[in-house]
Amino acid sequence: MDSFKEMVLLKQESDAAKALRFHADRMYDESCKRLLAEKVFLAWIIKMAVDECQNMSIEEIMGCIEGKPQIGSVAVLPDETNTGRIRGSNAEDSTVTEGTVFYDIRFNLIIPRKKENIQLIINVESQNNSHPGYPLTKRALYYCARLLSAQNGIEFKNSNYGGLKKVYSIWLINRPAKKAENTVTEYTIQEKCRLGNSTVRKKDYDVLKVVFLYLGELNENQEVNALKLLDVIRSNTLSIQQKYTILEDEFKIEMTEDIDEEVHEMCNWSVGVREDAMEKGLKKGREEGIRLHMLKVFQNMLAIGMPFEKASALAGAETEEEIQYLREHSQRGS
Repeated sequence: MDSFKEMVLLKQESDAAKALRFHADRMYDESCKRLLAEKVFLAWIIKMAVDECQNMSIEEIMGCIEGKPQIGSVAVLPDETNTGRIRGSNAEDSTVTEGTVFYDIRFNLIIPRKKENIQLIINVESQNNSHPGYPLTKRALYYCARLLSAQNGIEFKNSNYGGLKKVYSIWLINRPAKKAENTVTEYTIQEKCRLGNSTVRKKDYDVLKVVFLYLGELNENQEVNALKLLDVIRSNTLSIQQKYTILEDEFKIEMTEDIDEEVHEMCNWSVGVREDAMEKGLKKGREEGIRLHMLKVFQNMLAIGMPFEKASALAGAETEEEIQYLREHSQRGS
């Protein structure tokens, strides 16, 4: 095979691989987000990441999730007004100058208390790469800042900042560095008195928290918590039936039709299946690349007056199918 032909084939493989990987990753991510937006899965994540829910049961937490969590329909960047927003469901924050970026999942959490209910705004993000080319912690903190600023005109008006609700941005890192697997890291605001003894109530500055859940390989002795739950649903080694067994027996999750559908989708677009699909696509791309290269050479030979038989032979046509392919194109004049 000559160098030009190799270059054509490599380009075909590269383009095909990128397209297939993009499509597979997108389908996998969409299924993952829909599954994570199920209240029972969110409840497990909340129990691990949200301080106010540490001592609550999964059932209690599910009852605190207001409305239906929004998936990819809430923009991160708010403009000056927030008109048309419905509390607990809609989550659109867009700005003319900064464009629109959507939260993966956003919802309100209302925790009953004797004196006053605790109201929180929760954002959950699923992120494949922990090092996307910029500090992910800064992006998460920015999301918290937008969740805070977007409350103006909804949770409070004018300068009544006492109505500001605490926000959480929880990041699920699917492919962390090996040393970071199955760990949890959080970032929050702390009071530090540099001189004297002046203090304020914690609830007046404890208004945001970023939590990173770094997923990893599933292991037998893993504690039953959100990390294990997420490791199970994204596992490439467990069968669907094995996943069902763990979800039902250890996490007491009822396999509804919606959950069943999304687990199947995620398995269909898991790494092993994606690689198989990409290999088939690359094989097809290689075959198409060979034909295109053969056709180009053939057409060039015809253009200088070379007879069909010699032009097809120089183009590399060997099988009857390849010769017929060139004959059809020569008759069409293409």
